[in-house]
Amino acid sequence: MSCGSCRAGASVSRADGGNSLFARDPRRTQTCADAASCTDVKATVAELGWSKGTWQELPDGVATVIATIDPRTKGPTRMTFLAAPATPTVRDAWGRTYFPRAVARRTPKAEPDNPFGQAPTAGSGLFVLDETLQGIFNARLGGACAAPGQQSLGTMALVGNRLVLAGTTCAPDLPVTANAVSKKSGGAQDGYLVVLDLW
Repeated sequence: MSCGSCRAGASVSRADGGNSLFARDPRRTQTCADAASCTDVKATVAELGWSKGTWQELPDGVATVIATIDPRTKGPTRMTFLAAPATPTVRDAWGRTYFPRAVARRTPKAEPDNPFGQAPTAGSGLFVLDETLQGIFNARLGGACAAPGQQSLGTMALVGNRLVLAGTTCAPDLPVTANAVSKKSGGAQDGYLVVLDLW
């Protein structure tokens, strides 16, 4: 099979940047207390160059590693770090990767946007990386939840230009659209469905 038309695929994993393969390379002698103090991690990532110009170039703490892999060489071509746990993702035909959460960035510091007037504390949302692993959309979607309840969008599906996110919420103030199946909280955990027509 010829790989002339093969595209790089996305891979997602979670790693403590100060306790990962970057820091545990047996050729290194530096002991890292955490990612922020591990200069060898930063030097290695900078030397490889895979994350230059991406959403977040260094882990700077516990982070999820997002990488694009070249199927011909079986090696990474680009990588970025998310200051958030790994979640289910979908990838479209243009190489954009969708995550069902709002993501803060550590360096340079950036908070998720709130273009839809959602709760400013909502961690659920939509985060999108383009094919070069730069963030192109990052928005909160959800209400404010009090303990012990939870709110998350744990399932995603992409069909054509329509993205569907589903999960659970305990938010009594969840902003809903005019045609929502249920406009009010049920008083405990409710199903949570978001349907978006993409660009």
